[in-house]
Amino acid sequence: MTGAERKVMPGSLTCPGIKSIKTLTLFPSSSINVMILKIALIDSHPIMRKGLAIVLHEYFKEVKIYELDNTDGDPDLHSAAQPDLVILGLNTNNKKNCLEITRNLKRQISEIPLIVYDENETLNLTIPYFRSGVSGYFLKKNNASEMINCLKTVLSGKFYICPVLTQLLFEHLVVDGKTASKKMEVLTTRELEIAVYLCEGMGTSMIAKKLERKASTISTIKNSIFRKMKVNNIIDLRKRIPVNPA
Repeated sequence: MTGAERKVMPGSLTCPGIKSIKTLTLFPSSSINVMILKIALIDSHPIMRKGLAIVLHEYFKEVKIYELDNTDGDPDLHSAAQPDLVILGLNTNNKKNCLEITRNLKRQISEIPLIVYDENETLNLTIPYFRSGVSGYFLKKNNASEMINCLKTVLSGKFYICPVLTQLLFEHLVVDGKTASKKMEVLTTRELEIAVYLCEGMGTSMIAKKLERKASTISTIKNSIFRKMKVNNIIDLRKRIPVNPA
């Protein structure tokens, strides 16, 4: 795809570091014609993988799907036949928190665009996902056309976020005509990571050991989290932060 063809439409952003897929040709019709588009589909639920694979095969004329049930260094992600795109399903039964999984995977596939689809629609996770290297983000409750729109946008070198999450971001940015920064605060990526660990039942000492930080540093960050989230205890924090059960 030439540079002239990759125009940035209003409301979209070009993804830095994402290589264009030269074999991809977009058509105004309901399908995309490619030589062979390779997509890695990672989800611990086999039925979810099969369902998404069916949709992808229906929409893309030539596509090879790599189905994986976890992100733990699968050779298909690093072989000569590495995918052009990776789609990661985030589930509440994951042993590690979703942000940690996303970060670790992006370290493995730094040059490959990553799309995540999630069960939750929480603002506090949206921005950290993109900061960790995600290029597209949609929800499991979205319909199939939403997923296709996400793939098309990311493959053209832009970021994509589904309308539901876009609305949440707008509501955060503008509250009663004023910028939300005066009324609301978003956790940093590190704060969110620690907040998730706290909600999963980990103490400050355990978190400090895991992150190789001083316990006093974790305590300071914990206080900042409570202040930003306007809570006084872990029980109330759990209502604000989506986590896996401890």
